[in-house]
Amino acid sequence: MTATAEIMFLQWGQWQKGGSGLSGVNILWRCIHEGAGASHITVTGEPHMSATVELVERFCLTLKPPYRYAINHRYIYNSPDNYAAKRLHVTPDVYRNRLDAAANMLENYLVET
Repeated sequence: MTATAEIMFLQWGQWQKGGSGLSGVNILWRCIHEGAGASHITVTGEPHMSATVELVERFCLTLKPPYRYAINHRYIYNSPDNYAAKRLHVTPDVYRNRLDAAANMLENYLVET
């Protein structure tokens, strides 16, 4: 996996987990602290996605589920390879191949856009 794809996936995973300075800013936190109208469009102060995270998010929406699930396990859930492979019902080698293939697809996506 190349460094560019790895960094982009890491940033995307941090965003998905609410990290990168966004800790506590998820829908549950907002409902608890801002009340039932927390999801209303007039609520301000919600952090916006960076351009990198938005790009990776758009890319992930185009992926087939086996690749998307592998990426989720690695970058959102921080699952060890053996555990993620077991959860996805594949061998660790197949799991790593899916991650590498997704990284290659991301790089091709970057070239195309």
